[in-house]
Amino acid sequence: MSAVDVTELARTSVGALSSAGPVALLVTVAALAVVVATPRGRSAWLLGRRGLHGRRPSARRQLLMGLAIPLIAVTATSVSLAFERELREGPNRVLYQLVGGAGDELSWLMQADTRHFMNDSRLPATAVAQLRRSPAVASYWSQLSDLTPRTGRPITALIVARSAAGGAPAPVPVDRVTARCGVVASACTVAVGEAITDDDVAPVGTVVTLRGRPLRVVAHTARAASLLNRAVVFAHPAAFDRADGTREPPFAAVATGSRGRATLNGIRAGHDSPDELAVSGTDQIADANRRFWAGNGTPIMLILIVLVMVFGGVAFYASRKALHEQARAEIATLLAIGVPPRALATAELMRTALSACVAALVGGPLALAIVALANSQILGFHAALAPVMVAASAGLMVLAGIGALAGTAFRLRHANLAEAMAA
Repeated sequence: MSAVDVTELARTSVGALSSAGPVALLVTVAALAVVVATPRGRSAWLLGRRGLHGRRPSARRQLLMGLAIPLIAVTATSVSLAFERELREGPNRVLYQLVGGAGDELSWLMQADTRHFMNDSRLPATAVAQLRRSPAVASYWSQLSDLTPRTGRPITALIVARSAAGGAPAPVPVDRVTARCGVVASACTVAVGEAITDDDVAPVGTVVTLRGRPLRVVAHTARAASLLNRAVVFAHPAAFDRADGTREPPFAAVATGSRGRATLNGIRAGHDSPDELAVSGTDQIADANRRFWAGNGTPIMLILIVLVMVFGGVAFYASRKALHEQARAEIATLLAIGVPPRALATAELMRTALSACVAALVGGPLALAIVALANSQILGFHAALAPVMVAASAGLMVLAGIGALAGTAFRLRHANLAEAMAA
């Protein structure tokens, strides 16, 4: 019996729920809009506003089951979806900063089985010697290290440097307003003793300490680059110099286009043990980053996100089911006097959709505030709440309401109306 990949199952569940939610909300709202356009539909809408049992429920019950539960569920689910996307896509921010507009045209030469930036890759001496004879190939240095900002508390940082053709450091897109370096085409080149990092790591002009060496922050990145609990610092390759003046081997080498990939394959083939090296595309590295951080790196977080989404849907389902059960006698009475079941279903769907939409309108700003608070408190965390996430959360409530309605309809169809009226 093969083992179940719980993390992959959780990721699939998040994707399925995220996709089903907006579809359910859109279809329900569109169908109800068509229904309301008819006189019978408007009658059902009036019935839905009054309640299935012909009288309004108590204010406390209406607030709890009609708004409070979907509001909490929509807020929690929206925040969970924003966090999940940050965990899955956030680790690739630094990768996209490095590749710029080249994207998938780049090919990477690294040690075999490196796969992502958290691995410790170092190219062998024979490969480095060949790199020096290939001016079209750029070298990358990357390593996790403690970085001490002016607060005095060391933080874990991913130090990245690149040396392009001729040995000149490659530019990094920066914020032109605060930059204290020569900016050309929204980018500046770091010199020895300088660094570029996010604005939440250290202010421009301050000095941070890396391995006992001072680095002055000369600019902030134009877009967030840091990872979850990892500051990303772009530095000069001299930051990787040893005490004796020699430099550590590069983490990787990159080249652009098919000719560049052929060059890297040639370097790999010329190595004494070609199996020790591997040539990968940017898309492969991006996928490996996602799997490391949002896969094996954070399985518990993903499972908790799925539980939040499922719990929100089940809670709303239970609340609607309780309301239906409480009004079972009244519903049976309406059916007995000839009110069409479709009219009752339409009325309940309208109430469910209205609850979900109100919860989305109120819960969206609440979720946005919670995400902003998390971003301000967690280094390298830059989650973003998209409208589709709130729509997905509201759609899940609609699905839960439809499930509750279907269960009630099934029970009434197989029940004796006279007995139900007397209940």
